[in-house]
Amino acid sequence: MNKRLIAALLALILSISMIGAACTKPGNQELHSTPESSTMEPTAIPTEEPTQTPKPTPEPTPPFTALVPENTELDEHDFNAVRSFLEIKDENGVRNGEKLNKWYDPDDPATWFYLTKNEYGDDVCYSIAYWNIDGVLEEFYIPQRKEGLGGEYSSLDFWGELDLSNCTSLDGLYFHGSNHINSLNIDGCSITLLMIEDATELKSISPAKVEINQCRVANTGLTEFCWIYDFRDDFLYSDFDATVKVDGAGSFVIDGMRDGWMYMYIQASPDEGHKFIGWFDENGKLVSKDESLTIFEEDNPEWMSPQFEYTARFE
Repeated sequence: MNKRLIAALLALILSISMIGAACTKPGNQELHSTPESSTMEPTAIPTEEPTQTPKPTPEPTPPFTALVPENTELDEHDFNAVRSFLEIKDENGVRNGEKLNKWYDPDDPATWFYLTKNEYGDDVCYSIAYWNIDGVLEEFYIPQRKEGLGGEYSSLDFWGELDLSNCTSLDGLYFHGSNHINSLNIDGCSITLLMIEDATELKSISPAKVEINQCRVANTGLTEFCWIYDFRDDFLYSDFDATVKVDGAGSFVIDGMRDGWMYMYIQASPDEGHKFIGWFDENGKLVSKDESLTIFEEDNPEWMSPQFEYTARFE
């Protein structure tokens, strides 16, 4: 082979080798090459529109309002007594008033109402405070809720002390199922009707003796209840002084009415796993082994005595 042909072949092989060395993988090129300085102008950062915080959706207007006399300023003492109770918080920090409805405002008595359901499942509104035309408190009412026909009753579960002392025109007090109300103060009130049921944490009532014409006290934590029935218009006695006590694991029911049909009876209720022994008088004498004891009925006034004290004993 002549020398020219050999030289041409060698030059061709060398050119192919150089071309192959320049074709590296992009990745390797990025890792091992030095980036060149850019002569381009920096790209301007686009202006972002400011983020707008969505406004909360306002609560709709309450479908109901509590009964509050129009164009009348409420009595300051009575207003603050109810307001203070509604502002008491439970163990989770929830105020009593917040358990009434979602529109509760401590400074607006028109929002002091609760909602429940009637037998058709429709919302029904009830005020908890009833004011007379002079703006003073006449009645205070804490009922249970019921969710429609056949629905179960549930408690509003209010907490703390219900202090309505010196609400001088307060005539009627009703509360049911508020298991965490631990004391009731109605000293200085003119209560004639008292209804308390299913208040299992209620341990005390002030004053120690209540003058009333109608009462029902059932399923509470009370171990003693004293009251006076004023019968001066109907009987020779100036009043009817009664005391009921509990000794042991149980509770009592007191039911009595003066207006209309006149009657009074007491009933013992042993706790689960315990037994009722009997009713005993103030001298420790057994009066009856029946759980229900009639104290007075209109048709049998001889049952009535001007003063009595009975203790329900359980074991």
